[in-house]
Amino acid sequence: MYACIHSALPIPHSALLECARGFSPTAELADAETVVFSIGGLGLLYGSIEAIAQAIADRVSRAGLEANIAVAHNADAAILIAACVTGLAVVRPTETRERLSILDVRLLPLSPEAEQTLDLWGVRTMGQFAQLPEAGVAQRLGPEAVRWQRLARGAVHRPLIELAPDNTFVESLELDYPIALLEGLVFAIGRILTSLCTRLVMAGLAADEMTVSLQLEDGAEYQRSVKLPLPLDSSKPLLRIARFELEKHTPGAAICGIAISAHTVIPRRLQFGLFLPATPEPAKLEMTLSRLRAMVGENNVGVPELIDSHHPQPFRLVPFSTPQADVPLRKRSASLVVSIRYYRPPIESAIVMQGSHPVKLLVGEGARKVVSAAGPWKLSGDWWKPEEWEREEWDLALSDGTVCRVVCVAERWFLEGVYD
Repeated sequence: MYACIHSALPIPHSALLECARGFSPTAELADAETVVFSIGGLGLLYGSIEAIAQAIADRVSRAGLEANIAVAHNADAAILIAACVTGLAVVRPTETRERLSILDVRLLPLSPEAEQTLDLWGVRTMGQFAQLPEAGVAQRLGPEAVRWQRLARGAVHRPLIELAPDNTFVESLELDYPIALLEGLVFAIGRILTSLCTRLVMAGLAADEMTVSLQLEDGAEYQRSVKLPLPLDSSKPLLRIARFELEKHTPGAAICGIAISAHTVIPRRLQFGLFLPATPEPAKLEMTLSRLRAMVGENNVGVPELIDSHHPQPFRLVPFSTPQADVPLRKRSASLVVSIRYYRPPIESAIVMQGSHPVKLLVGEGARKVVSAAGPWKLSGDWWKPEEWEREEWDLALSDGTVCRVVCVAERWFLEGVYD
């Protein structure tokens, strides 16, 4: 089955295609006011053919379009019927020929000569044209007339000529009065993003990049492009990102016009396992991580990953990734594990030595006696790199029960961490 949306008023064909692609990825633009698409398989979602047709009508209404909708068993029949009906028409396969028979024969793609000939013969409807013998029609009007007769009978079955999807959605707003305050600008941008995200959801798409263009009162143009951390189709996170960017890079004058474009991609789908640990919503997590990166730097946010190195701290920070279902969880060890809590940055301190052993640790204004000490461990490495390192480590047990690690780097002592 196929559905056709035909608008009697001139509207952008992109609006018709967005309505069609909300139901099927395969859509054909028959002309500037007509789009046809397949609705096969939608019964599992909507039920009967009438329910599918009503869902299409509701979608067209929400888009603010005035259009006629026809549902038929082939694409050309749906196009012909939609050009003549008012409102919504559902035509069953057994009713197609009868419904087409009353339509004007000039709706067919006739040549001017064929149209004049049929007028002389007194053929006014598709039903009259369909009853003519095919051999005589082909002899007098040419072989193309046989296809016209099959169209009049609703007997043409063909694949749709699919158009490449538009990868950019644009929404704009012309302001009656210039906006000079950030709060007013954010309110206007929120209105545009709501409309833009409605279009994205209707098309089954999301945005991975957003560009905000502002027309300033002094004639200049402000433009800011933002790569989104993951595909989004909701206006709230997009509005937070837009506001964050505007706070960092404030326009230099009042705003007279706003335009926002979004580069569209297929939405991200995630399937979590029942036995995986609970994780925050990906969109909210990425928003939080983006704000943290902006505040503390790109290289200071992430998940620690061990690296193959003899460095005392052999790990690096990598971007957070959602756990996958096929990755087995690490089994908890039954034995006790001693871990160290590192200070970042290490706390500069001083050590009182007696002979070659530390006896007192001085940190800030306080001093603590060393009860037991293990070390020293003299370590060095990466001599072939500019980041060459050399250090001396001690593990100290203090009088207050604390077990800590201190290091000496370039004759300076640091309290590096404490053991849990």
